[in-house]
Amino acid sequence: MNAWAFRLRPIADFLRRNTPSRLGWGALASIPGLALAGPSGENVVAGGAVVSRPNATHTQVDQSTARAVVNWSTFSVDSDEYVVFNQPGATASILNRVVGANQSQIFGQIDANGRVFLVNPQGVYFAPGAQVNAAALTASVMDITDNNFMSGNYVFTRPTNAPDGATVENAGQINVSDGGFVVLAGDYANNTGIISARLGNVVLAAGSQMTLDLSDDGLVSFAVDEATVSSLAGANNSGQILADGGQIIMTAKVANDLVATAVNNDGLLQARRIVADGGEIYLSAAGADVVQAGTIDVSGENDQSGGEVGITGDADITLTAGSQINANGAGAGNGGTVNVIADGTMAFRRDAGISARAGTEGERGGKVELSGHEGIQVRGNLQLGKGGELVIDPAVVGLVASSGSYGGSYGSTIGVGFIEDQLNSDVDVSVLASNAIFASSGVTNVTATSGSGALTLQVTGAGGGAPVSFTFSGSSGTNILTDGDIELSGVTIDIAGDFTASAGTMVGSVNLGKVTANNVRIFTGSSGGDITLNTGGIAAASSVLRLSAADDINIGTMVMPGNLNLTGGTVNVDIDAGGNINVAGNLTASATTGSADINIDAGDNISMGNVVATASGTDADISISATGNVNLGNVHALGSSDASIDIMATNITVNNVRAIASSGSAFIDFFATNNLVVNGITTAVARDELSISYSASNDVTINNTINATATSNSYASIEIRAGNNVQTRNINAMASSSGGSAFVTIDATSGNVAVNGTINAIASFDDAEIDIDAGGNITVGTAMNPGGLVAYGSDASIDLSAGGNVTVHGTIDASASASFGSAYVEIDAGNDIDIDNVMVYGVSYASLDLSAGRDIVTNNAEAEIGAGSYGGSYGGSAFINFSAERDITAGNLEAVAGESGGRAAVNLDSGRLLKVKNITVEAMGSGSGSGSYGGSSGARISLEAFSGIDAMNLAATAQSGSARIDAETTNGPLKTLGLRAISSNSSAEVSLEANTASSTITVGGAVEVSGTAAMFNASAFNINLNGDVDLTAPSYVDMYTMAANNLVVNGDITAREAGGGMVNVGLFAAKAATINGDVKVMGGQGSYAFLDIGTDEDAMVLPVNTVNVVGDVSVVSGMLANAVIFGRNVNVPGKVTVRGVGAAVMSGDINAGLAVWAANNLNVSGDVLVSNATGNAGTQYLFGGAATIGRHIVNGGANGWGIALFNATDAGAGIPSLPSGLVRGGSITFNKLLDTNGGAGDRVAVDVQNSITTGVNGLIDAKYADFTTRANITTNINVKTRTMSTTLQNLGQTPNVRLDNRAFIGPSSVNFNSGTVLKAASFFASGALTFNGGFTADNLAVGVTNGTVTFGGPVNITGATPFLPTAPDLALFGIMTERGLLPPGHGPNVQIFAQNGININQTFNVGGPNPFTKMYTNGPFNVSGLTTSSSSLLAVFSPIDTTRPIFFEDEPYLQPLGASAFFNFPTISGLPDNHNVTVVLGERGPAAPLLNGPVTIGERGLIDLGERNMFIITRGAVSGDDTVITDGIFEIIGLAEDDFFQVPLVNEFGEEPETEEEDDDDDEDELVLGDGEGDDGEDGGVTQEGSGSESMECS
Repeated sequence: MNAWAFRLRPIADFLRRNTPSRLGWGALASIPGLALAGPSGENVVAGGAVVSRPNATHTQVDQSTARAVVNWSTFSVDSDEYVVFNQPGATASILNRVVGANQSQIFGQIDANGRVFLVNPQGVYFAPGAQVNAAALTASVMDITDNNFMSGNYVFTRPTNAPDGATVENAGQINVSDGGFVVLAGDYANNTGIISARLGNVVLAAGSQMTLDLSDDGLVSFAVDEATVSSLAGANNSGQILADGGQIIMTAKVANDLVATAVNNDGLLQARRIVADGGEIYLSAAGADVVQAGTIDVSGENDQSGGEVGITGDADITLTAGSQINANGAGAGNGGTVNVIADGTMAFRRDAGISARAGTEGERGGKVELSGHEGIQVRGNLQLGKGGELVIDPAVVGLVASSGSYGGSYGSTIGVGFIEDQLNSDVDVSVLASNAIFASSGVTNVTATSGSGALTLQVTGAGGGAPVSFTFSGSSGTNILTDGDIELSGVTIDIAGDFTASAGTMVGSVNLGKVTANNVRIFTGSSGGDITLNTGGIAAASSVLRLSAADDINIGTMVMPGNLNLTGGTVNVDIDAGGNINVAGNLTASATTGSADINIDAGDNISMGNVVATASGTDADISISATGNVNLGNVHALGSSDASIDIMATNITVNNVRAIASSGSAFIDFFATNNLVVNGITTAVARDELSISYSASNDVTINNTINATATSNSYASIEIRAGNNVQTRNINAMASSSGGSAFVTIDATSGNVAVNGTINAIASFDDAEIDIDAGGNITVGTAMNPGGLVAYGSDASIDLSAGGNVTVHGTIDASASASFGSAYVEIDAGNDIDIDNVMVYGVSYASLDLSAGRDIVTNNAEAEIGAGSYGGSYGGSAFINFSAERDITAGNLEAVAGESGGRAAVNLDSGRLLKVKNITVEAMGSGSGSGSYGGSSGARISLEAFSGIDAMNLAATAQSGSARIDAETTNGPLKTLGLRAISSNSSAEVSLEANTASSTITVGGAVEVSGTAAMFNASAFNINLNGDVDLTAPSYVDMYTMAANNLVVNGDITAREAGGGMVNVGLFAAKAATINGDVKVMGGQGSYAFLDIGTDEDAMVLPVNTVNVVGDVSVVSGMLANAVIFGRNVNVPGKVTVRGVGAAVMSGDINAGLAVWAANNLNVSGDVLVSNATGNAGTQYLFGGAATIGRHIVNGGANGWGIALFNATDAGAGIPSLPSGLVRGGSITFNKLLDTNGGAGDRVAVDVQNSITTGVNGLIDAKYADFTTRANITTNINVKTRTMSTTLQNLGQTPNVRLDNRAFIGPSSVNFNSGTVLKAASFFASGALTFNGGFTADNLAVGVTNGTVTFGGPVNITGATPFLPTAPDLALFGIMTERGLLPPGHGPNVQIFAQNGININQTFNVGGPNPFTKMYTNGPFNVSGLTTSSSSLLAVFSPIDTTRPIFFEDEPYLQPLGASAFFNFPTISGLPDNHNVTVVLGERGPAAPLLNGPVTIGERGLIDLGERNMFIITRGAVSGDDTVITDGIFEIIGLAEDDFFQVPLVNEFGEEPETEEEDDDDDEDELVLGDGEGDDGEDGGVTQEGSGSESMECS
């Protein structure tokens, strides 16, 4: 059997349920035969002690050790005897063991200064009048071994020789020192006397074994270890036990059923609390009943609280009539504690009393527990006072409509009136039942509203057992109850205090009607049970509402709604259920000074109306969690400090949601494992942090507006996250003070996001962000309700990411307000992006990024940065970036870097088609920060597409940094309409590129490029420039277009450069280039200006098929100007102007030049002007076919050259050599004036395969002219020139040459390179004509007016193709035939007409069969070099002036005597001397009658002709004919004039001459001889008045 222990100072645990032994007790009287003499037969067996007897009545024990053991034969003290123990100190202990057979009887006095232990198995009796004074006293029938005692192990055991009913009784007076102890222990312990142990401990114990635990301070604890089996057992007090400030224990442990009452008190037990400790009285019985009939007093004194009374037993306990238990406090003390706990029945009889009131100034009454497991009767007087606690603890309790309490055989009833009286007295009432609590049918309410007492209904058992049967007292009916339940269905609880209902600890339900109380707590069993309030809800007027059910909670019905209302300073609502929570009403928690907390947790579903938490003092918090679904009305958390709402469930449905934190933070956090629906408006307002989070594993549906406002220095955050779809309406996140950010995040992991309204994230002084992610589509707004997205903050960002489409019907606006603020909009879609309006405004950075897996469609988009410290210091940026796997369709895009901005750019990249209109990029500030492209800052438009670009109105403008427009297609056309790139202090560029083999670039509208450098680049298969292109820069301008097929320029091109730099325009095409518009290339002072049209110079091996330059071309520069036109066929009908200024950079460089290269045919029919004011100017034409040249002017400067080259080079002038792939053209025609001029000289060089001709109005005007033919076939050189020097060269077969230089007045020359071979050769000049170098020709015609002709090199006339004979020739042939001479039979091989003389100083050989020469001059004949390689010759010499005197001598260099004008016969000694050589002197001139001037022969001496023949044909006088000696024929012939006027057969070029009627004006081939005074004709011919005409024909 377990020991029953009492800890005496202090008592740590009062064992409640034990059964005290019933002690059969008889009064001790004088027992005959007992010796009453003093103690005798002593034997000290341990320790040190000396026993002495100073006299017969006085026994003295002197102890010398802390512990000592003395065995006595007897130990009794008569009334006149005195025993004294002198001990070392108050804690010294001495054991006095009686080993004799007699009981100890104390009638006298015992004194001791220490602890005295008296053990006598026969019993101990302190008689009336006896007195004991000691530090502590233990009197026991139970013995202890010496060793245990000496070692301090105080275990006492009843010896076997002890008689039945061995008793320890006090009828005298026992006094122990303060803090000492008195222990009376035996089978029966009885006190009828007085025991006093102030501040100490008094124990009356019945049992067979006990244990004491002692310390220096006294008895620490006490335990009865084993029950006594005596039939006379128990503990009784009918005297007085006084232990103020200490403890009194009456305990008996007896064998069951041996005695009826184990502990009985009908005396006085007083242990008033005089100090903080003590004041404790315990009555404990095991095995029998406890009867309390006397007085127990543990009242406090001196402001002390009442002490503690514990009455416990495992049988019945009875507080009889007249019983009084006092545990009142004194002054400021509180009421004490009284516990009456019986395992059987507990009877608190009428007229019994318990008082545990507080003192007059105490705070609360005491605590009383009345417990009877088998039943209770509460009929006595109970006074606890305000704050007192009453615990009633039966097994089963039924509430009845009465004021009393009755016990039954199976349970108890408590009158509702009794409970109400206590509650109205401010006493807390706890009804604790181990099985069940219920109400009879007559109970409808418990009402106690005038007091503040709390009511607790609790089932303390586990519940879930077999049904419980209960019969009311006086009733024949039996109630069948569910074990563990509180069954008060329909009962209204209306009290002013707290209400607690708690069912079985494991299984049990609570069923109530309606509850109104201060704090409300309702619990079911932990493993099972429901809470049901079926007639209403709960109204709690204080701090706590706690509902906890293992299963369901049901509050109210649709007929009788059940609201839950809690109002107090600080309020807490905790509702949890293992199953469903159904509240047919609203939940309201209002805290007036503190916080309001609502916590709801369900294992299944929650259904409730409005849930409102209001805290006027601090925080308002709502937390709701359900494994199943949550369906609520409005949910509001209104806190003066913080406010929060947390809901977690499978499906959540709510109406309006509000979280208002007046001075703190606000949080809303919903999470649904399936779907979340918010039907009403969501509002959150906070001074500090603010967060709204709506999350669901499946769908989130927000059917109304979300508003979040952070009023102070923290953030406002809204998050909506769903595993599938999100649908929401207007969302507003506002952070209005410094340090506060605004965030909106929406995430639909696998589904769509639909925003049917506008999302605003506004942060006045911090960041604002909107972030939307969707695995499917994102849709903002509708066509009828556009909606939009707005982020405004120091930094602002909007980020949309969708696996499907992104569609925004309204405006997207991200604006940054801080001086360093950035703004971002980023949209990423797996499919399409379709947005209407986007505006991104930052101070240091603004960016709009769109990326789509399919198409992008947008109408208006703007990215702009304004003034700001970062913009100014670091060059802020504004970017628009679009990227689509398929098509982009965009309009009205604007990227602006404002006053302090740096960079602005629009970048569009399309996987298929790109169609845009109205793109504006402006970098207007002076920012100097580093940029990501092209320098520190600037404006850029970049367009890239795979299948095609259609762009309209693109403008890039930069105040600081570069401006650039780039457009590129991979496999499709590129079309633009209006391009503008402007930079104030950096470069500007437009670059267009279409990379496929069949792509076309079409540029419509104006193109304007202006900057420190201006550039335009276009590259495609076909290029159409339909609009004007204007490039302007102070130092560098470059335009480059390259068409792999055709280039068409319909608009005007203007490229301007201010000076000191370069301007370059390249218009290239691999097939055809057509320039219909005007092209102006203008460089400033000291600049280089270049124009290239056609094929790049490096690609001449693959020239274009056709180049047409229809418009006017102008290249003008303050230094070097150069134009190049390349192509297979080149047609330039437009005007070309190239003008440079300045001396050569390097010696011989061209400062103004035009190069026209045609691999095939060349037609430059427009006017060409190439000029340089001070330096060189030149042109170079290269062609592989035919060339036609119109008006062509090349003007070099005063110190420069003017050069025009046609398939020729001039390395000295810096003109490059011919490309290796060029084959020189076959022919060239100059239809108009070709004029070159230069202060240092000018030159024309023509080098062709076939022919060189000038048209009707053509003229080559140059100081020097070079003509070269190369073909291996007969070619023609037929040109009119105005040159000082002409050089002829043939590198193939012999060409026909007709060189008419009569437009040049003055000496000129014709130069022949070594080995020059000609066919028919004709030369005409006005002025002296000199042939430098030798040449070979089939025939030769020379006509010179106003000058001589001089052959400075050997001439060889092959005679292969003589001219056709004229009528005079035929007449001459007739004369020769008549005289037996052999005529040539053909026309002349050589015809020379030189007005002022003929000088043949070098070998002049006339060959062929029967050579024939004719020479005319008014000057001397110096023909010493005339010879023939033939055996015959016909040579005709005649003056042009028919009246001129002729002097014929055999010494050509001697002037005839007395003659002022003379004609010396050429030396004929070099001619063959035979009969076949005929010299004719005189003939009619080509346009005059026969000679009629005088002829003088041989004035210097005889002339010996040898066998040669000579005819003098004249009508004038002949003298000196007798000086002629010849073996041949010498004859003077005067013929009739008419014989010489037969019409010629053909002219010298084999053509029938035109009649005067056919062309009176055509005298191109006419040589008119006269007096040498002629003027230039339109065709370069010479007309002389009075002259006849003669034609030369070639046979």
